[in-house]
Amino acid sequence: MCTNIIDLVKHVLFFSTTSISSTFSAYVLLPYTIALLYISIIHAKLLNSLLILILLTVMTLTSNSFIAVFLCNHYKTSLSAEVIAS
Repeated sequence: MCTNIIDLVKHVLFFSTTSISSTFSAYVLLPYTIALLYISIIHAKLLNSLLILILLTVMTLTSNSFIAVFLCNHYKTSLSAEVIAS
């Protein structure tokens, strides 16, 4: 199940960093955010799901793509480190 969660996170991060505007990003990310939060609460740690939700909320609300890309790269790095550790 961990692989599916990682794939879903990558999918969400891809859409959030390649979307044209923050409004479009909000509409695209909404179903993925709900699905990711649901899966991560049930199958992963609650802390991870809260971090993902906070990250996606910040990326959706910001209009600065550089901030979104920075946050994505930071989270991908921490996610990779966590997967390697477990």
